[in-house]
Amino acid sequence: MAQNSDLTDADCEEAIRKFAEITNTDEALAHFYLQDFNYDLDTAMAAFYSEQAEVAGTSNQANDSGSENEIKSSESSDNEESTSEIPAKKAKIVKGSVEKIPKELTMITWNIDGNDRDALNTRFLAMLHIIAKKVFIYLCSIAFIFDTFNPEIIFFQEFVKDLLPKLREVMAKMYTIIVGNEAFPYFVVTLVSKDIKIERYMNIPFTTTGMGRTMLVVEGKSGGLNIKLINTHLEINPEIIFFQEFVKDLLPKLREVMAKMYTIIVGNEAFPYFVVTLVSKDIKIERYMNIPFTTTGMGRTMLVVEGKSGGLNIKLINTHLESMADKKFSDIRKGQLIECFEKMKPFINEPNTLSIFGGDLNIRDHEISDIPPKVLDAWCIGGCNRTHKYTWDQTKNDNHTAFKKGQHRFDRVYFSGPYKNVDFCLHGTQRIKPSLVFPSDHFAVCCRFFNAN
Repeated sequence: MAQNSDLTDADCEEAIRKFAEITNTDEALAHFYLQDFNYDLDTAMAAFYSEQAEVAGTSNQANDSGSENEIKSSESSDNEESTSEIPAKKAKIVKGSVEKIPKELTMITWNIDGNDRDALNTRFLAMLHIIAKKVFIYLCSIAFIFDTFNPEIIFFQEFVKDLLPKLREVMAKMYTIIVGNEAFPYFVVTLVSKDIKIERYMNIPFTTTGMGRTMLVVEGKSGGLNIKLINTHLEINPEIIFFQEFVKDLLPKLREVMAKMYTIIVGNEAFPYFVVTLVSKDIKIERYMNIPFTTTGMGRTMLVVEGKSGGLNIKLINTHLESMADKKFSDIRKGQLIECFEKMKPFINEPNTLSIFGGDLNIRDHEISDIPPKVLDAWCIGGCNRTHKYTWDQTKNDNHTAFKKGQHRFDRVYFSGPYKNVDFCLHGTQRIKPSLVFPSDHFAVCCRFFNAN
């Protein structure tokens, strides 16, 4: 939901304080809910209590706790391999394909700047919020332009009960109003001109949803024209998430918020910060390896995960290469990059295999060489859009004012496999209230792979 620009920082802080006090939670959780509901206290609390009721109703049916849902790397052996079988949902099928390959797959990589403790909990919850809410679709939601063109059909999303009386008062004379699933804090509403004869409608819940999402299907007729309408509000969470600079203090919150949807695989916790990979439970994890680099003075590793989604083999390499610009660190980083590409090579020619290597590579263009054949740079395949080029951009992001105002493409994604196209964009580019900081000093990279061979 768009944030009300009239709200002051004091308004936001007061709403956060009241939410935490009334619900007996903390301010970080209060910020998570309020930011989603335009800092409207009543609506945010309704969402909170609704979700708590849902959790209470389903907790007795759960077989695994959050910690049991996680596959955690062993500190005693960085190279230990583990196997886990996760029940997989039915894969989307590419028409004409012999193998059952998902139609598309989305991943995010984000250095969360866990080393910076300033507003860390608030920043991290904002990141989870951005990840969970990143691809909502709005087809028509601007009420004040109706008098300009009087549309025959209107789709609303994120509608709330409080607005229904006003909607009916203003629009019921001209439109048939069909309301979606009011059991949830917000829902879809379809308005159909009374010139159109409604024959039937159906509110169809999705097979899998954690947010009460449905398809509101309406069928009607206007003269000789049959009309079929589907209004929905999709939740398209990324199947794969790479975090870097993760810290132990954030693990409980990560498990609390994400363990129902993702298998959580943790890197080397023996160091102050480490990498974490989240994999959708639609993907069956076959094994993982936490592999230390041959040379590192900062405890850097490759967190390698192998799994399967339908007929698609998935190979993931999440890493955080050596930091600093000095030649000593640059040479180490170049060696680490080569090790990652070497690890990727055996996957390249495997049939129906998507391999993804990414993370905070701290890399400069002049340090890159010998990219293996068939390994592609997701930013380049996505169109080389300069708006989404720099993931560490001190001309825009002032979380750390001590650095020179440089621009770097530190965070990168390389891939190989059956997908020919990539939608590439950056997230976390807006400040969060009330802290007025960015979620991290790095922007997140989001890639949607689609159009499989």
